[in-house]
Amino acid sequence: MHYLNGGLSLLIIFLSITEGTATNNLSSHIYESTDFGDYKGMQLCFLGTSSSIPTLRRNTSCLALRLDRVTYLFDCGEGVQKQLYKTPFRFGSIGSIFITHMHGDHVFGLPGVLSGLGMTTNKSERINIYGPEGLRMYIRTILNGCFGRVFSKYAVHELKIGKKPKAGRKRTKEADRHEDEVAGQDFYASSEGIWDIFEDNQYTVKAGLVQHSVPCWGYIVEEKARPGRFSVDRARELGIRPGGNYALLQQGHSITLKDGQKIVPSDVLGHSRRGRKIVILGDTYNSSSLLMAAKGADVLVHECTVLEEEASEAVFRHHSTATMAGKFARAIGTRCLVLTHFGCKFEGRMDHVQRSVKAAQIAFGSKKVIAAKDFLAITVCQTDEPS
Repeated sequence: MHYLNGGLSLLIIFLSITEGTATNNLSSHIYESTDFGDYKGMQLCFLGTSSSIPTLRRNTSCLALRLDRVTYLFDCGEGVQKQLYKTPFRFGSIGSIFITHMHGDHVFGLPGVLSGLGMTTNKSERINIYGPEGLRMYIRTILNGCFGRVFSKYAVHELKIGKKPKAGRKRTKEADRHEDEVAGQDFYASSEGIWDIFEDNQYTVKAGLVQHSVPCWGYIVEEKARPGRFSVDRARELGIRPGGNYALLQQGHSITLKDGQKIVPSDVLGHSRRGRKIVILGDTYNSSSLLMAAKGADVLVHECTVLEEEASEAVFRHHSTATMAGKFARAIGTRCLVLTHFGCKFEGRMDHVQRSVKAAQIAFGSKKVIAAKDFLAITVCQTDEPS
């Protein structure tokens, strides 16, 4: 009996990894990957695709976005630690965690992930966690209650609804802060209704409020435009010798040659190239508030909790059908739509999944729709398209 149970577990894991991971291209620069190492600097890895509770084939919500040197986690349902250990990429690469909303199937795994990072890594950088109001107290309460430690330190940044307090107003001192917690920021929406929460030299992360039964956000991760390709032939024509001047021009700096001629980057560089853009929505029945900010996404990740035949219940249940996801995908002009967060009625019913994919394709007006499975990887390559 023990042997049979073990064999069944292995079979379930195998099916979870392989089911839905065909190698067909989703777009000219987006494809399903069977090799987690082939991520081209940006890869979506689905660690949990079930709504509400885990099932035999699907863990609860979690999506890893692997970038060049860091991994972002979006939501953190129970069991995420085990899911991470089934992948070849490093647990310690997790740099930031983004929570869409405070329902349990999106946050129950977060304290465990933080504790796991505290016990298994020696990160010098703190872990940044972004999410709704109440997230700080949730993490503090659990870590304090179980004497958990996060030795690399962590900060919780909350997305606030309402007006930003006037400058100079003192923030209330937090006496109950966890011993490994450092002060986080509070973020408020801009006049356009967008939360600008993160920016570095390569990426920006924005958030927008979507409609659900509790405050819930969708996140937009966008790579900044890259310089155009360097033309060696044009550089030679202008009399620029190979070496340091090439690098300066590629970095956007002007140079002056010995004869006094000034060369600007546009003299030797082609058009700037657009960055990649990923939109990851939380649970929602209406995400129209993100319509403009999400325009032109390479990949849209959208929930598909409700069966098409139960569409009349979707808004009442504060969730979406595949058709609703397809309509939003069409409205923002995404290159690829990925359905996730499947309700329990999808479990073991590939016919339900296939019908949902077909419904989304019709509403989207494109065949580039995929139903996510746990351990599905989608790689997004850079292109030479103008920014």
